[in-house]
Amino acid sequence: MKLSLHFSLFCALCAGVALDCNAEKTASITQNVDHSQPKTPITQEIALATFDETWNTVEQSDVERDHGGVDWVAVKEELRPKAMNASSREELRAILQDMLSRLKRSHFGIIPAESAAALAKEDTPKHADEKTSSESKDGASTAQSALEKFGRAASDKEKVATQESTNASEDQSQTKNKLDNESQTKSDNTSAQKSNRAAEAEASFGLTLRFIEKIPTVTGVRANSPANKAGIEMGWIVKSVDGADMATEQSDANDGTAKYVEELILQGADAGEIDSQETWVFQSKPGELRTTELTRTRSEGISTKLGLLPPFQARCDERILSKEELRALGLPDDFNIAFISFNIWMPAIAQKLDEAFQRHLNADGMIIDLRGNPGGAGGMAMGVAGHVMDEPKSLGAMRTRDTTLEFKVNPRRSTTQGARVEPFSGPVAIVVDPLSASTSEIFAGGLQKLNRARVFGRVSAGAALPAQMKSLASGDALLFAFANFTLPNGSTIEGVGVIPDQITGTHREDWTPNQDPDVTAAARWIVAQYKPQ
Repeated sequence: MKLSLHFSLFCALCAGVALDCNAEKTASITQNVDHSQPKTPITQEIALATFDETWNTVEQSDVERDHGGVDWVAVKEELRPKAMNASSREELRAILQDMLSRLKRSHFGIIPAESAAALAKEDTPKHADEKTSSESKDGASTAQSALEKFGRAASDKEKVATQESTNASEDQSQTKNKLDNESQTKSDNTSAQKSNRAAEAEASFGLTLRFIEKIPTVTGVRANSPANKAGIEMGWIVKSVDGADMATEQSDANDGTAKYVEELILQGADAGEIDSQETWVFQSKPGELRTTELTRTRSEGISTKLGLLPPFQARCDERILSKEELRALGLPDDFNIAFISFNIWMPAIAQKLDEAFQRHLNADGMIIDLRGNPGGAGGMAMGVAGHVMDEPKSLGAMRTRDTTLEFKVNPRRSTTQGARVEPFSGPVAIVVDPLSASTSEIFAGGLQKLNRARVFGRVSAGAALPAQMKSLASGDALLFAFANFTLPNGSTIEGVGVIPDQITGTHREDWTPNQDPDVTAAARWIVAQYKPQ
């Protein structure tokens, strides 16, 4: 089975893999294998078949024919003998991950057999190429087929909700590792009532956590959340969680994947079971520590099932910056600035998102908050961009070796109720951060290069490739990118990210209880667009 996927990185299932992808030699990886865990024996025949299938798939389908300058034949000659001598699936998996890491790109990884088998039981995506590896030996044509199907669905805004939903099902990376660990260690004695409640939806404290100057920092507190009710504020430093030290600085790794996963793990500390309790220690100011007991509650939003994850809460929030906020920023309080945020590109919130934009067509400016949004259904980017663009220009192009798909904006000239309208024509600001990925980057980067929006915040994840999953002889599955994405000016997002026009929020002192530096800068820019030149 092959599934056409559009992930934020390797997908949540591969987040742990990504941490190992910096290894330069297979030996360094295999030395780190946890030998205390039982191993799955593998025959030499299966090991070589798995290795060859992985190598050949990349050779045939990689949109970069020179594999980004990597001598792919030399990699095969180096690692195939090691694969031949692998005695377990786990050892072989490490060798394959080392091979794929040489490409230094997202969306290449090995999904463990257990997760791959569970994925195969899910409903096949609407645009899946359902041929097995034995039925199709041409990786390039398979990639072309998947891209064409993706494009047909993406171009039809009315069908996005039903045709792209499962593409997004693998794109949510923030909480998967933590939820898996909790699932594995959950006590058999947990009450049935609590287990049922935990299965109903994700739960959290309502914290947004990011590394600011390499230090775990609170960069957001959701209104009416447990964190908000406990008095936790933006700018606080996280010192420990249930006694576990959180004050360790972010690594100096230059690898974008490693940094992305570090941010995922940090944000993942917010999520857990409903009613689960933890003791958090914060530094609210130099020399002042605050110890707070927090209890997770059900996250607000539209409950949406995402593959192997428990129901996920897709949220779309909107508001007008208040007069008090504007005055605090030293801005005129008669400006009407709309603030729209959503946490994933999911068809479940498509109508709510449309209505949010349509309610603010007369605003003086719009701020679109994509911080922490890992992506999702790629086709939605074209429809949402149509709320702020009146021409069907391209946000960028996705290319396989043989096919090109243009992400053409679909100008929205009618409301969900059928009333005639024109797209919003005022200033548009987009806010991103290191956990903005995939579709979020296509949307933000495309509008930025079309000079329709100004981007604020911090550099995004740099992961905007479409990928497929392919079963291997070992039982594991190969996740591989089959296309590249370029912005309207020909530049790429992959490995680079969307670079804000104005970098904001990079210093801890920027984050104060009453000031979000990203939104502040965006609001000031919008007001400045109305000043006489």
